[in-house]
Amino acid sequence: MARVKKLTSEQIELFQRYVDKWTKIGLSTLPADRERAERAIRGLYTLAKLKEPRVIWLPCPISAAMSATIYSNLRRLALFQRKCSPLDKAVAGAVGGAVCGAVQEEIYSAVGNAIARRVDGAVYDAVGSAIDCAVIGAVGCNDPSYFGGSVWSAGYSAWADYFNEVLGISIDRNYLDLTESCGFYWMLDDICFAGERPNQINLNRRGQLHSDRSESIAYSSGWRLWHIDGVQVPQYVVERPHEITAQTIRAETNVAIRRVMIERYRREDEISDLGGHLRFPGTRGEPVDGPFGTYWHDKANVYR
Repeated sequence: MARVKKLTSEQIELFQRYVDKWTKIGLSTLPADRERAERAIRGLYTLAKLKEPRVIWLPCPISAAMSATIYSNLRRLALFQRKCSPLDKAVAGAVGGAVCGAVQEEIYSAVGNAIARRVDGAVYDAVGSAIDCAVIGAVGCNDPSYFGGSVWSAGYSAWADYFNEVLGISIDRNYLDLTESCGFYWMLDDICFAGERPNQINLNRRGQLHSDRSESIAYSSGWRLWHIDGVQVPQYVVERPHEITAQTIRAETNVAIRRVMIERYRREDEISDLGGHLRFPGTRGEPVDGPFGTYWHDKANVYR
């Protein structure tokens, strides 16, 4: 097959279809398709010339990651490092390598910018990165074995899917099938810990994790995170804002969380403790420089 040197206008018009398709997949809250996922896992291990693994399902990424870590410690196995994992190399060759060898570099990059980056912005940047931080914090590993899943791999999968279906470039689709059918997965040499998708994702109009009444993302295990306009906050800030006090605001060292706490501050009797000035709704008022920055007050809220 001759290398593709230019995209037609019809091919370019299909960009949005793949952005929409894989954004929907990445943000899906449907249960994992376990049969399809396990078939794809076996295919990836075969591709990497590894023996067929045992697949163990967990209800959330935290439980999957911790199970993988405990298993490795008990077996005294070193976790594969992503940069040298046989699975990583196999996927890179069968997917990325196949595309790279079939198209000009400028097309390779153009499709990445038009599709993969947009999907990653809507999925990984908005949701996956928050889960990533929680997982890494829980297992204490910044360079884990090969892993992926719907909110992690949607952008790359969208990019590969476009080249395969629109330009007819042959790739191994097991990686795409696994992204489409599974939440989080963590692959070791003889076992794969796979996780369910979240059963709830709440976003604001800007596509940021957000809920001012309940969790922003939740799993069937009960593991949850809370966000206000993309800022992860403690549970009480969202569900029990009446517990926010001048003292808890002063004690918070994270500037972004402190800003959210000030905005959700509700206790009029303590407004003066913030060093601010009370104004009534509908009046112009003047900004006040207080200990937490410049802000305005009305009877119920503090605005920065």
